[in-house]
Amino acid sequence: MLESNKNDKRKKVSARDICQCYTSEKARSDMVAQTWIYLVLRPISFYLTPLFINLGFSANTVTCLGLFPLLGGMALILLGSHSPLNFTIGAMLVNIWYLGDAIDGNIARFQGQTSKFGAILDWLVGMLYHTFLPVCLGLGLYLASPERAMLALGLDFPKWIWLLAGAVRLFAELLREVVSLGGRKIVGLKIVDQIDSKAKISLKDILPRIFPNFEIPLLLVSSLVGVLGFFLLFYTIYNLAILAGMILLALRKALLADQQRTKEGENL
Repeated sequence: MLESNKNDKRKKVSARDICQCYTSEKARSDMVAQTWIYLVLRPISFYLTPLFINLGFSANTVTCLGLFPLLGGMALILLGSHSPLNFTIGAMLVNIWYLGDAIDGNIARFQGQTSKFGAILDWLVGMLYHTFLPVCLGLGLYLASPERAMLALGLDFPKWIWLLAGAVRLFAELLREVVSLGGRKIVGLKIVDQIDSKAKISLKDILPRIFPNFEIPLLLVSSLVGVLGFFLLFYTIYNLAILAGMILLALRKALLADQQRTKEGENL
């Protein structure tokens, strides 16, 4: 009996165990593609992950649990007209979900539970954020009183602009996924180049991804400062620009592929 108790204690997972499963390749990927997670959330997640593992939670369970702060946060943002504090609490809950996203990845790597099902589940939850947040934020700003920063700067945007921005960003997010999937399938388009595991990471690798990497913490900062309208407009314009770039890249690659095929036919 004493031996079994000792074995149970030895099986307790620690933050050091989680850190050891965080490979250099994953660290490099996070540094470039998820800079905020790499700098802030991942170190925090190392200390929280053992709690979930020792309680018997799987990576997919933590992913599903993350739906509660995510959906709750977006609901509060939608209800921002009742109190400006709802915007801030909602943004905090969304950031808690983002921390959970780092935790479920740690669990999957530690337990060797990485799977296509888990990847799809994680992607679906992420799409909930990217599609519903702009709509909730647009509606919340439409129903709420003008923000402090807008009043201080003397700006008076018509309220319908927030509905339009939310709808346009929703459209841009969905179309980006379509273009990305179609481009990969038809012409093998890679929107983001893979980082060489031996190459030195430079600012030119990180800077193009800096805005999406810091979007979620900036949501919280914007709610605290009272500039959520600027946040929504900026990321709507940003996503439209990215969408346009993706479409041009896909069309260019398709055109080059057709030209190459024509040349090969002529040589024959």
